[in-house]
Amino acid sequence: MGNTSSSANHYSHGDISVAVERGQYMAGEVVRGYVNFDVNGTLKASDLSLKFDGMTKTVVHYTRTHSSGSGSNHTTTTTHHWARQQETLVSQQAVLATYPDGDTPLGLQQFPFELAIPRDVPSSCVIKHGQSSAAILYTITVQLRRPGFASYDMVQRVPVDVIAIPPQMDYERFVEDKQQVDCCCCCSRG
Repeated sequence: MGNTSSSANHYSHGDISVAVERGQYMAGEVVRGYVNFDVNGTLKASDLSLKFDGMTKTVVHYTRTHSSGSGSNHTTTTTHHWARQQETLVSQQAVLATYPDGDTPLGLQQFPFELAIPRDVPSSCVIKHGQSSAAILYTITVQLRRPGFASYDMVQRVPVDVIAIPPQMDYERFVEDKQQVDCCCCCSRG
Protein backbone atom coordinates (compact mmCIF):
# COMPACT_ATOMS: atom_id res chain seq x y z
CA MET A 1 0.00 0.00 0.00
CA GLY A 2 2.91 2.39 -0.42
CA ASN A 3 3.38 4.78 2.49
CA THR A 4 1.12 3.13 5.08
CA SER A 5 0.16 3.84 8.65
CA SER A 6 -0.55 0.72 10.67
CA SER A 7 -0.99 -0.67 14.14
CA ALA A 8 -1.23 -4.20 15.56
CA ASN A 9 -2.27 -5.94 18.77
CA HIS A 10 -1.23 -9.46 19.67
CA TYR A 11 -3.59 -11.66 21.69
CA SER A 12 -3.21 -15.22 22.98
CA HIS A 13 -5.31 -16.77 20.18
CA GLY A 14 -4.64 -14.35 17.35
CA ASP A 15 -3.44 -11.03 16.04
CA ILE A 16 -5.40 -8.12 14.69
CA SER A 17 -3.89 -5.26 12.70
CA VAL A 18 -5.08 -2.26 10.69
CA ALA A 19 -3.22 -0.54 7.85
CA VAL A 20 -4.22 2.57 5.91
CA GLU A 21 -2.57 4.09 2.81
CA ARG A 22 -1.29 7.10 4.70
CA GLY A 23 -1.73 8.81 8.04
CA GLN A 24 -3.11 12.15 6.78
CA TYR A 25 -6.22 12.85 4.68
CA MET A 26 -8.20 15.87 3.51
CA ALA A 27 -11.84 16.04 4.56
CA GLY A 28 -13.92 14.48 1.78
CA GLU A 29 -11.21 12.00 0.76
CA VAL A 30 -11.59 8.22 0.84
CA VAL A 31 -9.48 6.25 3.31
CA ARG A 32 -8.38 2.92 1.87
CA GLY A 33 -6.88 0.19 3.97
CA TYR A 34 -7.18 -3.35 5.20
CA VAL A 35 -7.62 -5.32 8.39
CA ASN A 36 -5.56 -8.46 9.00
CA PHE A 37 -7.07 -10.94 11.42
CA ASP A 38 -4.83 -13.95 12.09
CA VAL A 39 -6.36 -16.69 14.25
CA ASN A 40 -3.99 -19.34 15.64
CA GLY A 41 -6.28 -21.09 18.13
CA THR A 42 -9.90 -21.58 19.15
CA LEU A 43 -11.51 -18.16 19.27
CA LYS A 44 -15.21 -17.49 19.87
CA ALA A 45 -16.63 -14.31 18.32
CA SER A 46 -19.86 -12.88 16.93
CA ASP A 47 -18.52 -10.30 14.46
CA LEU A 48 -15.64 -8.13 13.34
CA SER A 49 -16.49 -4.45 12.81
CA LEU A 50 -14.74 -1.29 11.63
CA LYS A 51 -15.55 2.15 13.01
CA PHE A 52 -14.41 5.67 12.04
CA ASP A 53 -14.82 8.20 14.87
CA GLY A 54 -14.16 11.90 15.21
CA MET A 55 -14.21 13.31 18.74
CA THR A 56 -13.61 16.56 20.55
CA LYS A 57 -12.03 16.19 23.97
CA THR A 58 -11.63 19.10 26.37
CA VAL A 59 -10.02 19.24 29.82
CA VAL A 60 -10.05 22.51 31.77
CA HIS A 61 -8.00 22.75 34.95
CA TYR A 62 -9.04 25.32 37.56
CA THR A 63 -8.45 25.93 41.26
CA ARG A 64 -10.59 27.13 44.14
CA THR A 65 -9.09 28.75 47.19
CA HIS A 66 -10.79 28.68 50.58
CA SER A 67 -9.60 30.71 53.55
CA SER A 68 -10.66 30.23 57.15
CA GLY A 69 -9.73 31.55 60.55
CA SER A 70 -7.88 34.75 61.37
CA GLY A 71 -4.56 35.83 62.77
CA SER A 72 -2.28 32.94 63.64
CA ASN A 73 -5.16 30.48 62.97
CA HIS A 74 -5.57 31.65 59.37
CA THR A 75 -5.38 28.81 56.81
CA THR A 76 -5.74 28.82 53.06
CA THR A 77 -6.58 25.68 51.13
CA THR A 78 -6.31 25.41 47.34
CA THR A 79 -8.26 22.63 45.65
CA HIS A 80 -7.53 21.56 42.07
CA HIS A 81 -10.43 20.65 39.78
CA TRP A 82 -10.68 19.32 36.24
CA ALA A 83 -13.74 19.77 34.06
CA ARG A 84 -13.93 17.29 31.17
CA GLN A 85 -16.13 17.10 28.11
CA GLN A 86 -16.18 14.81 25.11
CA GLU A 87 -18.38 15.12 22.01
CA THR A 88 -18.77 12.95 18.92
CA LEU A 89 -18.30 14.80 15.62
CA VAL A 90 -18.68 11.83 13.30
CA SER A 91 -19.21 8.09 13.73
CA GLN A 92 -19.42 5.57 10.88
CA GLN A 93 -19.52 1.82 11.40
CA ALA A 94 -19.43 -1.22 9.10
CA VAL A 95 -19.44 -4.95 9.83
CA LEU A 96 -16.50 -6.68 8.11
CA ALA A 97 -17.41 -10.26 9.02
CA THR A 98 -19.99 -12.20 11.00
CA TYR A 99 -19.49 -15.57 12.64
CA PRO A 100 -23.01 -17.07 12.97
CA ASP A 101 -21.82 -20.30 14.61
CA GLY A 102 -19.59 -18.32 17.01
CA ASP A 103 -16.29 -19.77 15.74
CA THR A 104 -13.67 -17.80 13.83
CA PRO A 105 -11.82 -19.73 11.11
CA LEU A 106 -8.15 -20.55 11.69
CA GLY A 107 -5.53 -18.72 9.65
CA LEU A 108 -5.17 -15.27 8.16
CA GLN A 109 -8.20 -13.33 7.01
CA GLN A 110 -7.76 -9.99 5.24
CA PHE A 111 -10.56 -7.45 4.89
CA PRO A 112 -9.99 -4.47 2.57
CA PHE A 113 -12.07 -1.36 3.34
CA GLU A 114 -12.85 2.10 2.04
CA LEU A 115 -14.52 4.87 4.01
CA ALA A 116 -15.27 8.44 3.01
CA ILE A 117 -14.40 11.20 5.45
CA PRO A 118 -17.24 13.76 5.54
CA ARG A 119 -16.40 17.03 3.75
CA ASP A 120 -17.51 19.27 6.63
CA VAL A 121 -15.34 17.95 9.49
CA PRO A 122 -12.77 20.21 11.20
CA SER A 123 -9.03 19.56 11.16
CA SER A 124 -7.35 17.31 13.71
CA CYS A 125 -5.52 19.24 16.42
CA VAL A 126 -4.21 19.01 19.96
CA ILE A 127 -3.70 22.08 22.13
CA LYS A 128 -2.18 21.93 25.62
CA HIS A 129 -1.78 24.72 28.14
CA GLY A 130 -0.58 23.71 31.57
CA GLN A 131 -2.95 21.02 32.81
CA SER A 132 -5.70 22.06 30.37
CA SER A 133 -6.09 20.69 26.86
CA ALA A 134 -8.38 20.58 23.84
CA ALA A 135 -8.25 18.10 20.98
CA ILE A 136 -10.04 17.04 17.82
CA LEU A 137 -9.08 13.43 17.15
CA TYR A 138 -10.02 10.89 14.47
CA THR A 139 -9.50 7.13 14.77
CA ILE A 140 -10.24 3.94 12.89
CA THR A 141 -11.13 1.17 15.32
CA VAL A 142 -11.47 -2.53 14.58
CA GLN A 143 -13.32 -4.59 17.16
CA LEU A 144 -13.82 -8.33 17.39
CA ARG A 145 -16.87 -8.84 19.58
CA ARG A 146 -16.56 -11.88 21.82
CA PRO A 147 -19.49 -13.45 23.70
CA GLY A 148 -19.53 -14.16 27.40
CA PHE A 149 -18.96 -12.25 30.59
CA ALA A 150 -15.32 -13.31 31.07
CA SER A 151 -14.30 -12.73 27.44
CA TYR A 152 -12.78 -9.42 26.42
CA ASP A 153 -13.20 -7.89 22.99
CA MET A 154 -10.16 -7.63 20.74
CA VAL A 155 -9.73 -3.97 19.80
CA GLN A 156 -7.21 -2.18 17.60
CA ARG A 157 -7.08 1.59 16.89
CA VAL A 158 -5.22 3.66 14.30
CA PRO A 159 -5.14 7.46 14.51
CA VAL A 160 -5.95 9.39 11.33
CA ASP A 161 -4.91 13.01 10.83
CA VAL A 162 -7.63 15.00 8.98
CA ILE A 163 -7.16 18.39 7.34
CA ALA A 164 -10.34 20.45 6.86
CA ILE A 165 -11.27 21.81 3.45
CA PRO A 166 -10.72 25.59 3.43
CA PRO A 167 -13.95 27.57 3.14
CA GLN A 168 -14.83 28.80 -0.33
CA MET A 169 -13.80 32.39 -0.96
CA ASP A 170 -16.55 34.86 -1.82
CA TYR A 171 -14.95 36.34 -4.94
CA GLU A 172 -17.90 38.65 -5.62
CA ARG A 173 -16.86 40.78 -2.65
CA PHE A 174 -13.51 41.48 -4.28
CA VAL A 175 -13.51 44.28 -6.85
CA GLU A 176 -11.05 44.38 -9.67
CA ASP A 177 -10.00 47.90 -10.49
CA LYS A 178 -7.80 48.53 -13.50
CA GLN A 179 -6.56 51.99 -14.28
CA GLN A 180 -4.29 53.19 -17.04
CA VAL A 181 -1.16 54.82 -15.60
CA ASP A 182 1.07 57.03 -17.69
CA CYS A 183 4.75 56.92 -16.95
CA CYS A 184 6.91 59.70 -18.42
CA CYS A 185 4.04 61.56 -20.01
CA CYS A 186 3.25 59.37 -23.00
CA CYS A 187 4.37 55.78 -22.09
CA SER A 188 1.51 53.85 -20.62
CA ARG A 189 1.85 51.21 -17.90
CA GLY A 190 -0.54 49.06 -15.96
